[in-house]
Amino acid sequence: MLTWDDLKKHLLADANGAAAGPTEVRVMARQQGVQVVRTEAFGFEAFVLVAPLFGEARLGWRAALEHGASLPVGAFVLQGGEYVLRAVFPSLHATLPQVRDGIEALAREAARLRVTFAQKTCGDMFSGYES
Repeated sequence: MLTWDDLKKHLLADANGAAAGPTEVRVMARQQGVQVVRTEAFGFEAFVLVAPLFGEARLGWRAALEHGASLPVGAFVLQGGEYVLRAVFPSLHATLPQVRDGIEALAREAARLRVTFAQKTCGDMFSGYES
């Protein structure tokens, strides 16, 4: 079982994380910020990974819901006017390598989505122009 204290200690020391409070650490993975937040779910400690994507105006709600349904793990959600990717690791079954891999995977997918949706937005913006 991975504890918050052990995870936080690792993220601050080995992953160049920055404490953002007693229950939150921010790390950089693949040039993408990821928040790691301690929480409780069903009476058990859990770690929530959050990777910000882009503002609400960039993507319609229907496209967001459709994309969220295609994710193999985690969730594509609107939080504070910004789309984010989220994944949860219950500490009861989590290991340090699993959480590290989760941070990397979330960062990779966030970077891919930002590029994908930026290209679609630019493509749509210029579709009326003749070349």
